[in-house]
Amino acid sequence: MIPRHSGWGWRLVWACTVAAAAVTISTLLVLLFSTEASRGADVAAYVLGIPLLPGLGFVSVFWGSWQAFHQGPILALIPLSSFIINALLLFAIWEFVHRVRLRELAPDSTLHIS
Repeated sequence: MIPRHSGWGWRLVWACTVAAAAVTISTLLVLLFSTEASRGADVAAYVLGIPLLPGLGFVSVFWGSWQAFHQGPILALIPLSSFIINALLLFAIWEFVHRVRLRELAPDSTLHIS
């Protein structure tokens, strides 16, 4: 029996929801830990900022130097582009796994053991 909410649209909605939660929480925690001046806070900010890496890479490719990150409008692009990239990446991985699982469950996929 196939559940009612099992199409690609539903997976896209969940991918966007998970990406939005990860990027929002990561951004808030990085901002929280960046106000403290300690080695532990720096390490925590780096670890908790992992969901922001796709956006950081995307923005650095188009604006080049790291000095550009100290400008306000460019900093706002990092969470936005991280959300888009993370959502697309999650959706692509989820679709791939879903299609592989469907292929494994197909009625013609027997083991053919001799």
